[in-house]
This record gives sequence, structure tokens and C-alpha cells, in this order.
Amino acid sequence: MDMDDPKKKFLLYIFFSNSVQGASQHNKIYIKKEEDMSPDEKKMKAEMKGYLLTELKNLPSSLGTDIAGCVRTLQNSITKDYKKILWDGQITFGTVQKLVNLYLKYLWVAGFLGEKDPPHCPVDRKVLEAVGWGGNPWTKMKEKDYREAIRHISQKAGGDEFIAKWELENWPFSR
Repeated sequence: MDMDDPKKKFLLYIFFSNSVQGASQHNKIYIKKEEDMSPDEKKMKAEMKGYLLTELKNLPSSLGTDIAGCVRTLQNSITKDYKKILWDGQITFGTVQKLVNLYLKYLWVAGFLGEKDPPHCPVDRKVLEAVGWGGNPWTKMKEKDYREAIRHISQKAGGDEFIAKWELENWPFSR
């Protein structure tokens, strides 16, 4: 992606912001609310967002790889480096997958991924309800739960290669 283009820079920032919002709106990520954080904690939160933005910018080049593996690596890095400000000292796999998959969805819909489709869709409550999921909610998912949920979604979508298209065509699920 050409990061010198101000229009693309703007869109990437909006995609990132919306992905962070989508991954955190129904879920407690931080120990404290922003207004209760110390200056050091606020700095750490800003650093974490900067780290995420850098990592997500590089993600499209790994689309041919195991997305769950990318999510796991990102989850482990965030937990290791930012545990001081994270709820229960960690960020859940489910939260990171939502962030990553939502960001990839935005890039895909905007045409920034070329001919590639994201390997998965953002797994959230609506998607899980649509496939009759009876396991952990997305906010509490571990990698094992996520892989099982993706298996259910793949069956509903008609195969792994159709997951992203199925979710996009059926979103919002409350229609």
C-alpha cells in the first residue's frame, strides 16, 4: 500500500480506529478507564495502539498464512508488553481476532487487498448466533474456541474460501 497518499493514510487510520472500537466496545480491555489512568498508563496505552497500527499495516502481506497464528503472535506480544494496563493482565484471543479480522475486512471492502479475500471474518456475537454457536462468547475465546467457531462458520458459508463473502453478504445479521 502506498502510504504517501494522504487519502489512503486517512482511510487506514479510520479502519484502524474503527477496528479498535469494534474489538473493545463490548469487552473490558483495560484495568482502568482512560480518565483514571496515570500519565504513564496513558502513554503505555498510546504505545500499544501505535504497536497495533504498525503490526496491522504489515498484515496484508501475511494473508496466505495462518491468521490464527498471526492473532496468537499479536496477542502474546500485547500481553507481554502491556500487561500492566490490561484487564486480568492479558488481552483475549477473541479480542485480537476481532481487531485483526475487522481491519482486514475494511481493507478488503475498500479494495486494498487486490484479488485476495480475507481468510476469515470478524467473529462476533451476531456471526456466532447466525451459525448456532454454543461455546464461549467471542470476548472470552481462546484460540481453540476460535478455530472451532471458524469451522462452524465455514460449514455455514459453504467452505473456508467463502467465509468473508458469506459474512459480508449477510451483515447485518439482524435484518
